[in-house]
Amino acid sequence: MALSVSMAGWLPVSSGTRASVTCACAAALACLAACSASPPARPSRVPRTAPAAIVPFPAITASPGWRHVRSPVLHPSGRYDAITATGPAEAWAAGSEGTGQPPAYGHPVVVHWNGARWARMALPPSTGELTGFTALVASTSSDVWAAGASVGGPVSYFVYHFDGLAWTGVRLPAIADANAPVAGMAITPDGHVWVVGSGLRGSFILRWDGSAWTQLPLPAPGLRPAGVVARTNTDVWVTGNIREMYHWDGTRWRRVPTPASQPGSVPYLAAVGPTDVWAVGGAGGGDLTGGGYPGCIGMHFAQPESAVLHWDGRSWHRVAVGNAGPLHGITPDGAGGVWIAANAYTYSRSSLYLHWRAGTWTGIYLWPPPSPATEENTVVAQIPGSQRVWSAGAGPDGGNIELYTP
Repeated sequence: MALSVSMAGWLPVSSGTRASVTCACAAALACLAACSASPPARPSRVPRTAPAAIVPFPAITASPGWRHVRSPVLHPSGRYDAITATGPAEAWAAGSEGTGQPPAYGHPVVVHWNGARWARMALPPSTGELTGFTALVASTSSDVWAAGASVGGPVSYFVYHFDGLAWTGVRLPAIADANAPVAGMAITPDGHVWVVGSGLRGSFILRWDGSAWTQLPLPAPGLRPAGVVARTNTDVWVTGNIREMYHWDGTRWRRVPTPASQPGSVPYLAAVGPTDVWAVGGAGGGDLTGGGYPGCIGMHFAQPESAVLHWDGRSWHRVAVGNAGPLHGITPDGAGGVWIAANAYTYSRSSLYLHWRAGTWTGIYLWPPPSPATEENTVVAQIPGSQRVWSAGAGPDGGNIELYTP
């Protein structure tokens, strides 16, 4: 059997994967698994809502508001996969660097912004058991958390904590201790950490209360959590399949259907307020036809649709947007709107962002790097108390970091 992959609309994970058919196949299969593993929503309970109209994609304009900020040079296949900030002089970006190829794949990297420059942080030797960090959250400058991934083998810690002085591994319960389980992580203002994911031993939702983990019941049998956002411990959203969301009110889970008409995943979440929550990702894009790359299972991937869902306090609804391919990181803009990192390769060699404010999309991109270099920033984070936004991803120097100032 073989795998035929249409790369239009798909963002490569790193320059290493762009050059590797094997890794491209693995990424495609992982994407399909995430999109299809959850059982479909019960048809009788899903509202009969017409899908959002496809609208023309917002006009793409170069933006002087976004600018490159010099960051440490990584291995050419390196990239940042997570970024967070607690203030104008406190931010962190995390990801991986290395060959991107077996048997080494890569190793984690974390850099810190002190208000003037980005610099590497020292990591404990045990982080070498991971291929990189994929999630990063912080409540204060002395309460920063990172979650990583592995390609197998013994792993001491998947989660690490920075207390303002050093990074330390924090052991997860046994259910999470198998093969890169962490899919999403969130933190409340009081420092409670939520971790969701799926490992060889099953799916899990965990909460850290400052001293220990508590495992919460799954909101639905067979759910494979893909993302989580937590405003407080009584206002938490978890996503798995695009057709349904789950809300935790401090006592129980409530299943809330969405109007999505295709399977897919919306792992990137942002909560502007209790009645203003966003989820983005991709819908559609996979079927079981055949042919293409040798050595891969017979599946065919077409271009997935951009998926944007919004919670208004009563129900989830789709927000119409032209098809930019899969959408990625999302963050509040500090003025009632949101920023989304989109598919740069569809439109330019530079990072592409969608900005929603006052009911309108604007599509903007940073000035492109010198030819033939390309960049792709896929994660964004608002600087609290401001309208400034950090973004991070991959670029000519491996990792790439940009800052938006209105």
